[in-house]
Amino acid sequence: MPLTEADQRRVDQAEAEAEAAGSTKLLVRSPHEKQKLGSFTVMCLIINRTIGSGIYVTPAIVLRATDSVGISLLLWAFGAVFGLCGLLVWLELGLSIPKFQTPGESSDSLLNGEDTFENVPRSGGEKNYLEYIYKDPRFQTTCMYGLIFVILGNLAGNAIAMGQYIMQAAGQPDDSEAIRGIAVAALTGACLIHGLWRNGGIVLNNVLAIIKILTLIAVIVIGFAVAGGASVGNGPIGKSAVKENFSTRNSFSRPSDDAGSYARSIVYVVLSEVSHPKKRFAKATISTLLLIAGFFILANVAYLCAVPKNRILGSELDMANIFFQDVFGNEIAPRVMSGIIALSIFGNIVVMTFTASKVKQEIAKEGILPFSLFFARSTTTPYAWLKRRFWRSDGGPLEESPVTALGLHWVFADILVAATSSTTPSVAYIVLVLLYAYLLVVLVGFFVASGVLYLRSAKKKEWTDKLGFKPWGGPTAAIIYSCTCAFMIVGVFITPGETSPFSYATTGVRHYIVPTVGLCTLLIGYSYYLVFAKLIPRVRKKVLVVEREPIIVRQGGRQDGEWVQILEVVEFWWAARHSEGKEASNKKIFVVFGATGNQGGSVINSVLSDPAAAQEFRIRAITRDPSKPNAQALTARGVECVTGDINDKASLTKALAGAHSVYAVTNYWEKMDHELEVQQGKNIADICKEVGVQHLIWSGLVDVTKLTNGKFPNVYHFDSKAHVESYIRSIGVPSSTFMPGFYMSNLETMLNPSPQAPHAYTFAMPMPPTTPIPFFDAAGDTGKFVKAMLMKRDQVLGKNVLAATDYYAAADAPKIFEQVKKEAGKGAQFVTIDKDTYKGFLTGAGMPDFAAQELYENMAFMDEFGYYGKESLDWSLSLLDEKPTTLEEFIAKTPKWKDLK
Repeated sequence: MPLTEADQRRVDQAEAEAEAAGSTKLLVRSPHEKQKLGSFTVMCLIINRTIGSGIYVTPAIVLRATDSVGISLLLWAFGAVFGLCGLLVWLELGLSIPKFQTPGESSDSLLNGEDTFENVPRSGGEKNYLEYIYKDPRFQTTCMYGLIFVILGNLAGNAIAMGQYIMQAAGQPDDSEAIRGIAVAALTGACLIHGLWRNGGIVLNNVLAIIKILTLIAVIVIGFAVAGGASVGNGPIGKSAVKENFSTRNSFSRPSDDAGSYARSIVYVVLSEVSHPKKRFAKATISTLLLIAGFFILANVAYLCAVPKNRILGSELDMANIFFQDVFGNEIAPRVMSGIIALSIFGNIVVMTFTASKVKQEIAKEGILPFSLFFARSTTTPYAWLKRRFWRSDGGPLEESPVTALGLHWVFADILVAATSSTTPSVAYIVLVLLYAYLLVVLVGFFVASGVLYLRSAKKKEWTDKLGFKPWGGPTAAIIYSCTCAFMIVGVFITPGETSPFSYATTGVRHYIVPTVGLCTLLIGYSYYLVFAKLIPRVRKKVLVVEREPIIVRQGGRQDGEWVQILEVVEFWWAARHSEGKEASNKKIFVVFGATGNQGGSVINSVLSDPAAAQEFRIRAITRDPSKPNAQALTARGVECVTGDINDKASLTKALAGAHSVYAVTNYWEKMDHELEVQQGKNIADICKEVGVQHLIWSGLVDVTKLTNGKFPNVYHFDSKAHVESYIRSIGVPSSTFMPGFYMSNLETMLNPSPQAPHAYTFAMPMPPTTPIPFFDAAGDTGKFVKAMLMKRDQVLGKNVLAATDYYAAADAPKIFEQVKKEAGKGAQFVTIDKDTYKGFLTGAGMPDFAAQELYENMAFMDEFGYYGKESLDWSLSLLDEKPTTLEEFIAKTPKWKDLK
């Protein structure tokens, strides 16, 4: 995939760090663009996961449970609605989270250099959703879901059913050992195909999906043909069946009032058939699900067009076997159908092996499993290696597969087959399938859908405004899905009637056994969390630090391309616990907002590296998610990371409790809403006042509208911060204002080779070459200034500290670039451009017109009025005990230009 220069540089740097000698980092690459799943494959994945044995088996079970043709068909119709609701919930989450920090090089972060957050879908499914919704305490959700999914996230039950149908097709249905041998062979074969040849597994998936659709179409056509009077071997049986099943008098007569059977019927109809597609193509998933739902209902009607209700109730055979036996009038057709059902189940196993291994790889990346790095890796497939070795290759990246995660998947699937060997295959199938459905579909589905409702009610516009997919009806799908799951969670504990197909007499399994085991498994997961996250760290006196650094890039190398993950660097280690004794408790608490951004990160680095500051203050970092890699890295350095939301005063009250000093920064460019930024700043100020903060260091800027007497009224990101500064002073919070200068890092996007002379760098701005610019290295020097303000509180209270190295003339930047990079910078020049040209550059890069106007006015006011109103930097610089970074030093150290001579 072509990449922008900046993206390629970050990829190269990540690869170099991970592959360096002695590195403990694991590099996990996403599939190459040509290896990614297209819409057709996504549709086939859904078809394979959704069409298994159920549509051939469960219609008879549901009819026996409800004792009503009409009710059973309504349940299948409700299953379609329920499945669609589940899909909409999963799409809302899957296309909206996780949210990653984007590199601060895009046009929307031109002046402040801070990162923004974008949703970048990735593998993991429910794991990602639950971790995002239920963040605290750390590791709890990951341990509970991860342990359950590693053990039960497979289709061992379906593999046993496949063995049963193969043996039925062979005429030996009672050979238990052969059935389990086939089950193990099916599970092994699915793992091998995906491990040896990733693309081969995808091709097999697509072929099986096509066969499944054609088989369903054949069933539907035969059923309706028989209903019309056609005979395919056993005479015209259809008209009598239609009369018995679909007359208005009989369709809804004598329905069962057995609530337990109804709950189990929904489990069979919905959960064993309509699984939740979690891929990224909304149109493909929705259209495929609707297509399959239509086929399912038509297949049920087709069965009932040929087989009378009483024939079904009086038989113990599956619906498809009864159908083919009655339609063709011989024993060969049902055996052939058993073989087709077995093949359909194998398609289920193939796709589940593909998706589940990806999820287990993601679980391993969280460090919660023994030998996690081993199970988190991807390995070049043997097929790809042989192709590169012996056949012609396109030279692109070799396909990789999560081989070790596939091995983990295979081990636990076989353990489940073996663990149920003391029972009959039928009982083993019922137990394993219902246990999977109850835990990983019903319970997880309830928590996920309820979590969506929580996000919509608690975060409101903050959540809905940035959705990658907005479902029809807003929260309606989540309400229907969560309520239905809640009914099933409780409903399966209701004792089914004696004649129910779910009764103990029929299944040999007490109705409460499976849900009870499922709930106990949750307790086992919680116990695992307590041992892993509480007991082991206490015994070892160390905490686990997990660092997952996703490298996200613009798709296709376009500035307007969507953000996608191209690779991930994974590393974890056990770090010594930060001191929690008397010495730590006596230190003053210094709260830092924006701890993982340019400014906040620099502040933390400076305080921690200064013995005097580190002795007097302990740092509390405010972050949106303490479980993210950057926050965990801070924790390992002794920083207390807490959750805080500048839009939520309640969370700020908790986060700022006991604070002596606070460094606060907001990010206007994240939403480009100056009123919102003002409110965020006021929230911080109000809580600082409430909890008694002794020194609030506000990251502000001058009031441009006031400074220019209204000539430049649209520089919102300056004015909003100035309005907050005024508010802070008006409510009496002890404060000082840190005013960062013009970011040196802006030159990385502004100083570029000229299109007319590719080897000559040009700095083009809408200002004269003599305009004074107070250049400032935000990442390197923010901490130097803020640390000085922190340690010299009495000197700076009520004052503004102008954070810049020096005033440089605009034309000095290309001259200094030429001096530092004598060869590459030869001929570098400054060019004054007009307003329209400058705005055209910005809007062409995707910036809204109002923001382009804002940045133009930002540049224009600097020449006439001065960035700081022409104030001197001398007093501010005198506060420092370290020299700020010069423009020469910045250009020399910047990674973008490090290879230039």
